[in-house]
Amino acid sequence: MLYVRLCLDAPGSLDLRRKHREERQAYLDSGAIRIIEGGPVCASDSGDAYVGTFMLIEADSREEVVAYHQNDPFTKAGIYERSFIMRFKKNIG
Repeated sequence: MLYVRLCLDAPGSLDLRRKHREERQAYLDSGAIRIIEGGPVCASDSGDAYVGTFMLIEADSREEVVAYHQNDPFTKAGIYERSFIMRFKKNIG
């Protein structure tokens, strides 16, 4: 099944993002879950001011994605103010 993971950053969390970026990248590269697409969500059409993270994940269950989310170094560091994990039903593409 496919799941959308959308995490919105807490205000003022950019320094935390920078501090935990290397550990986070290692977690993403670990292959703990299959990420189809993913990357930062930007505040505007110009510039790279990040306001969150988007992932499209393939997993057997929502619980698997929740566990992945809870072990993410960004989650553990308190970077996200709000997070959503929702099943995605692909109809186009």
